[in-house]
Amino acid sequence: MNLPFNPFAQFEHDKVYEVPVSLIDPNPFQQRLTFDDDYILELATSFKDGGLHQPVKLRPSPVTPGRFQLIYGECRLRGHKKAGLETIKALMDLKIVTDAAMEEVALIENTGRKDLRPIEEANGMQRLSERYDGDFDKVAAKTGKSRQTVEKRILLLQLDPRVQTMVDNGQITLQAAEKLTEVEEVEKQFAYATMIAKGQMDLNRLTGLVNNAPKKGRPPSTGTGNPKTVSFKKANSDTISLVDTLGSLNYASMKPDEADTLRQQLTELVRAITENVNPTLAQRANSGKGGQQATA
Repeated sequence: MNLPFNPFAQFEHDKVYEVPVSLIDPNPFQQRLTFDDDYILELATSFKDGGLHQPVKLRPSPVTPGRFQLIYGECRLRGHKKAGLETIKALMDLKIVTDAAMEEVALIENTGRKDLRPIEEANGMQRLSERYDGDFDKVAAKTGKSRQTVEKRILLLQLDPRVQTMVDNGQITLQAAEKLTEVEEVEKQFAYATMIAKGQMDLNRLTGLVNNAPKKGRPPSTGTGNPKTVSFKKANSDTISLVDTLGSLNYASMKPDEADTLRQQLTELVRAITENVNPTLAQRANSGKGGQQATA
């Protein structure tokens, strides 16, 4: 005959107990903000049919005697509740006594999950990074990820919040999101993300726009020491050719996404001319005038 569960008993470390779900509080350091309802329902159905194969992990609550805090196993606990089951198999951990240790274990366990959304994963890695004094190598070792992956994930937190939401909702790929972190202007970043989500821009086009865009703080190029410099004759010829092409373009036959893409490219071109080319040309022209005046 099984005795009723006594929440005030002396528990053994790493021993499995049948714990009432009503006595289990959620992990206060849970980084996951969303849970897949369909997945929880699948778990609930599975638990009804065959029970739980892997127990959740608990620690005695440091706040409320007689209750327990979940270390990990949130989906399994939710599945049990969804199935209407009153108890759940739980591994008792008596060594995780501090909140710092609790948070670290929760972050490591959750960050390694495949169903964790990118921004949630990034937040977890950022918190681990802060705990390890910015040591990305240690974060990588703890989570089983490469250092490069850790760096790229944490960079996602620099994205505009609207873009972060699009990343977590699967509207844009991780590769596109990582490229968008190089876009310095927030509104442009959001505009590009929106175009990608609508299928109006692919990763190759985004890469071209980002790589060719002038960066803030970059001094105008003078051409000195640049192996890709071209002559005035070629630059003048290409400019005339571009003007002719735009003048003869059949705008009426363009698709909306093609028009928008061309508009974005021309906007970047105008910006490059305004910020880099014109100031350099003006400086060169003025230096020539100064030389003529000195000669006179």
